[in-house]
Amino acid sequence: MIRLLGALAAIVLMFIWLSPEPTPSNDAPAITLPPTTSAQGSALQAPIQIPITQSSPHQLEKYTLYPKADIHFSARLLSKEYYRFDRESDLSPVDLALGWGQMANPTVTNQLTISQSGRWFRWKTDQLPIPRKEIEISAANVHIIPANDHIKDQISDIKEGEMIRLSGQLVNIKSDDGFYWNTSLTREDTGGGACEILYTTHIERLPDPFQ
Repeated sequence: MIRLLGALAAIVLMFIWLSPEPTPSNDAPAITLPPTTSAQGSALQAPIQIPITQSSPHQLEKYTLYPKADIHFSARLLSKEYYRFDRESDLSPVDLALGWGQMANPTVTNQLTISQSGRWFRWKTDQLPIPRKEIEISAANVHIIPANDHIKDQISDIKEGEMIRLSGQLVNIKSDDGFYWNTSLTREDTGGGACEILYTTHIERLPDPFQ
């Protein structure tokens, strides 16, 4: 009897070993990444920009805005600076310095001294924590044109160091008196004219993936 039971057990084990792996059913629930993973992926991603090939300019007081691209930033707010007395402040009362990729990582940005003035975004450091080129292409000074008072209030509420999602249109601007102001359309440039002019239609806070 003992020998018979042992033989039966061996046969059962052999069938289990030879059985193929089960294939997943089409009805199986999809795997959802945790929010922190999604947020980190977003923070490490460069801004998503989609060219606008056909659009009508729109009027904002005495200025005409010409949309050039839709853009979506997921980034850390490195600095925020308000302006009141320059011509540009008629449209854009605030600039946001944004960082993504390694420039969203506090381990990197804590080694930089970041400032804004005169519509410029500047950084300096005694020792580069990452290559200079990576700093240059992973941060931007964005001139904000709020689409409405709600957006303006939201921008007032966000604080330096927070992770945010910012969307809208990059625009060129002209007025009848000869004033013009053109946006950058690439993250690769530096110096004069390298800032983005964003007609801002959406802003929200994001979870901090580095905490």
